[in-house]
Amino acid sequence: MSNYLPVEIIEEILVRQPAKSLMRFRSVCKTWYSLISNSRFATAHLARSNQRPSPYFLFDQRGCRGNLRFSLHGNPAIDSSDFPEFHTPYEDRYANFKIVGSVNGLICLVANSGNFILWNPSINRYVKLPDLRRTLYICCHGFGYHAPTNEYKVVRIRYPEGGEDTPLVAEIYSFNNGECRLLTFSPSAPFILRPDTASVFMNGALHWLVNRKQNLRF
Repeated sequence: MSNYLPVEIIEEILVRQPAKSLMRFRSVCKTWYSLISNSRFATAHLARSNQRPSPYFLFDQRGCRGNLRFSLHGNPAIDSSDFPEFHTPYEDRYANFKIVGSVNGLICLVANSGNFILWNPSINRYVKLPDLRRTLYICCHGFGYHAPTNEYKVVRIRYPEGGEDTPLVAEIYSFNNGECRLLTFSPSAPFILRPDTASVFMNGALHWLVNRKQNLRF
């Protein structure tokens, strides 16, 4: 009998392990490193993780600038001290961050300077997006995932200088090719996007809260 497990069996074992453990397992040998680093393995691991949805909410614990902390909360009957805190590895003493959105375990943050950070709390690693052009007319942000192309995207919606009655401009940044494209569209009357509202990614699309337009008559 062989003393070695087939690669297929090893893969079935590893795909059931948490992401943080997999980061350690990559140093076991070259075979494991190659297997865990493979995009096909990452897709299989994500698909399996999504079969076991976690009923937790991520709360932003705002404190000092540049020291953003988060904690996980589930059942309100459970003491919050039972849930771990996460500290972003990216620090900027002059910046205040807020959550843009979360997809497939990745969290997108935006600073008051306009810088975007994509953070994986499971392995505590992040990437910083190229700086987008500064503008004073930002309405809201979004973070989503396009499954057919395995592509993560950041959306920034802004009003042109004409105000709320002019067409909106959506800046869509792709992580795959690093390109940013513009999309102009008119808001659906009688609604307007609520400024600086958080987005929710659900069923393959981004959703924002809106306000109903008020028609003033004299």
